[in-house]
Amino acid sequence: MAGTDPRLRVTLLAESNGYALARRGPVLVFVDRSTQLTAAVGFVTSLLALMLTANALAQLGLLLLGSPRSTASGVVAFLATAALFGVGAWRLRGLLAQRSALPLEDIQALALVDLEDQTLLDADGALLSPLPAVTISRRWQLTGPSLVARWPGGSRTLASGSLIGPLGPIEAALRGEGLL
Repeated sequence: MAGTDPRLRVTLLAESNGYALARRGPVLVFVDRSTQLTAAVGFVTSLLALMLTANALAQLGLLLLGSPRSTASGVVAFLATAALFGVGAWRLRGLLAQRSALPLEDIQALALVDLEDQTLLDADGALLSPLPAVTISRRWQLTGPSLVARWPGGSRTLASGSLIGPLGPIEAALRGEGLL
């Protein structure tokens, strides 16, 4: 059915920091792929693997120079720990790729904007607010920026950024739709 009716086909408009903005006919769909924590842990794990490898190489250099402060067991311990973190980072990268490859149709939406009916809807299609009463703006929090839809009587976070994953692409797509 989705393949035969072009209004039901989901088209990705923008993606950033695990959040996606897509279009299904006249409806904009906000989706959270739930990859933020996986990406952050993967980044930190990769950084630790790199630092431990650098330390092991420095220890090896000192050992080759005959320094009494370096031992072969210390070099092996640093390399083994670096390898452990490296394997962890590699596995997290695979998990991140797997989550990012999920079709948007298979992920629960955060919110829907029906441009034809001029309404903001929840994931189940229930009316949250008429679109003219909604403002979408950037809100800052400790971990980075968020895009929040506000209306009289409520609000909903549509996307969250981080210090390493900005919201620029989603904001640009919303500007292109005249919503920001």
